[in-house]
Amino acid sequence: MSVVRDKREKAGLGQKELARAAGISVFKLSRIELGRQPLQVPDAIELAKVLQCDPTELFPALREAMKQPEGPVHA
Repeated sequence: MSVVRDKREKAGLGQKELARAAGISVFKLSRIELGRQPLQVPDAIELAKVLQCDPTELFPALREAMKQPEGPVHA
């Protein structure tokens, strides 16, 4: 399940409600939730406003990358 869909359902919103509030089409939201269209940053920002979350939460790979420790630090 996509992060966007999970957050939308937890917020108790339908696709039409979220799409309208975020200013994107239902078709586009559906494709994003199904993984058929990549989530673009501007859309993530608008969706996050409605879902009341940080936009980075909508990008699981980015969140994981941010958790990874960087390589050794050389002085």
